[in-house]
Amino acid sequence: MEFLNYKNKATAARKAVLDLIFKGQTSHIGSNFSCIDFVTVLFDKIKPEDEVVFSAGWKAATAYWFLSQKGVLNWDEVMKVFPNPPYIGLLEPGPGTRFAGGSMGIAFSMAVGAARARKALNKDGIIYVIMSDGEMDCGNVWESAMKASHEGLINLVVIVDCNGFQAMGKKGDILRSAPLANRWDTFGWQSWDVQGHDFENIEYHLKQIFRPLLGEKEIDKPNVLLATTTKGKGVSFMEDNNDWHYRKLDKDTYEKALSEL
Repeated sequence: MEFLNYKNKATAARKAVLDLIFKGQTSHIGSNFSCIDFVTVLFDKIKPEDEVVFSAGWKAATAYWFLSQKGVLNWDEVMKVFPNPPYIGLLEPGPGTRFAGGSMGIAFSMAVGAARARKALNKDGIIYVIMSDGEMDCGNVWESAMKASHEGLINLVVIVDCNGFQAMGKKGDILRSAPLANRWDTFGWQSWDVQGHDFENIEYHLKQIFRPLLGEKEIDKPNVLLATTTKGKGVSFMEDNNDWHYRKLDKDTYEKALSEL
């Protein structure tokens, strides 16, 4: 029953994101749809003292929806304003969002600093960072990952949306970084391979992370969940079709997508 509840919440999120992106005539719907399932579980589990940072700031529509479900934003206001400030297609600092996302890896770097500050001040709460596998091309990501490991930031969790694409093509064709788990492990992180559309699998791995952070198991490494996903998940003509990274919805494609959801 719990997993059916996740599915219903994820479907509602996809419909809301579809409406917002169609209304605003913006793009990145494929990237939004690939992350929604694991973001659904994450936002169901986070505590008030936790923070979610969308380093992949082009998933802004998803961030706005889930922040509205937490009472941080007013969805009607987002719908009315989008894509104008403060609710544009890339995340900017505002309610529920401390760090701008969109310039790849930058928000992750800032999240590392924020996690270090929390540790120094003995503040409760975990910082979760939503990233993309395309961001793994950036040197600042690995510099920040190395610093987080050096500082033993167990209050930092990265979730990478591994949908296999980035703006201009397939991830592996542009710059090979697989297997990502080996790379993160080498940089001193604890990596976990996750099925990014399997609610039970997502919840299981989040619990594996919660356990050490709650003191039930000794661990001194930050954690990264490598979530295998499908770009455009939920709409057949968008799935694994990188045209929907930048392509905008017209009335026909909007109605077809809505009917499938």
